[in-house]
Amino acid sequence: MEKITLSQLEQYLSKAAWILKGPVDASDFKVYIFPLLFFKRISDVYDEEYRLALEESDGDKDYAALPEMHRFEIPQDCHWQDIRETTTNVGAAIESALRGIEQANQEYLYGIFGDAQWSNKNKLSDALLIDLVEHFSQYVLGNQNVDPDMLRTFDCVIANPPFSLKGWGAENWANDPYDRNIAGVPPKGNGDMAWVQHMVKSMNSTGRMTVVLPHGALFRKAAEGQIRKQLLEQDMLEAVIGLGPNVFYGTQLAACVMVFKQNKPADKKGKVLFIDASDQIRAGRAQNFLEPNHVQQIYDWYHNYQDVENYVKVASNADLEENDYNLNIPLYVEKIIEDNLPSVEEAMADLKQAWQASLVAEEKFKQVLKGFL
Repeated sequence: MEKITLSQLEQYLSKAAWILKGPVDASDFKVYIFPLLFFKRISDVYDEEYRLALEESDGDKDYAALPEMHRFEIPQDCHWQDIRETTTNVGAAIESALRGIEQANQEYLYGIFGDAQWSNKNKLSDALLIDLVEHFSQYVLGNQNVDPDMLRTFDCVIANPPFSLKGWGAENWANDPYDRNIAGVPPKGNGDMAWVQHMVKSMNSTGRMTVVLPHGALFRKAAEGQIRKQLLEQDMLEAVIGLGPNVFYGTQLAACVMVFKQNKPADKKGKVLFIDASDQIRAGRAQNFLEPNHVQQIYDWYHNYQDVENYVKVASNADLEENDYNLNIPLYVEKIIEDNLPSVEEAMADLKQAWQASLVAEEKFKQVLKGFL
């Protein structure tokens, strides 16, 4: 059976985003698309496992339905097909199905589908959700149709994951089946460094990766500090770029970009480039913007890879160690404050001159005033 290609998968997800466009903000597309994609995948794999169990048991339906025959359990009324047959209150049905699957597989899937408000009909009407479900139904996502390797590696990995995600699955990270735990276990209440490790692991042998994160990921201590240390000792971090505030949909926070390379050039090994591009924005009323000239400036600083006063610093491993592997950009890019204040001597001379001028002016005023008395 022919498998779905990467191009088909990309078009598949793009069309899903197009269906959501309008009622749903672009920054929230992933909140709805990925849970549905995973829901469809789980249902299709369950059906595939059921058919295989039927074949080996000569059609014994009770045997085929045993939990031992399936990677994940799907409770009654929680299958994809149940949702596909629903025509009213579709959002509530989706929400119920997702929660049912999570509860039936708490050890592995608790909280995996997030907390999207599926039953909000002002945003997700029944008609819109029916269109979305029908769109996702066009492909079968079982193992015979989709490469079961859930962690492929790539030449280039680019991501903007949810900032400081809570409930990201810390309990499973220590024994991650895909060996993504390459630097340590992040705190339960913040998944930023889990995303970083996942994407570092997703690079192939010559891969590159950039990830957008909140600035806190650069300097938070405890477990995250130890993870930063481990990653820096692996010498894959090439650059840290600080951006201005309010340039991303859904958050007004200033963000940073971390750039990793599996194989850094020899002249960049043992070094990290820090760029403070916080002023490279055009201020807007509701949102700020990175204009082409700002992007070009940031790229030039990155490409040139040399110190620029107030903006760029090439830091050595010794610099990083001295700061206890804290990557907070102001530790490396020092802002030179222009001091145009006069010296004490100059200020005193100016004061004396102004005082003399005031005395002359006062005397003239007295002379003018006498003419009216």
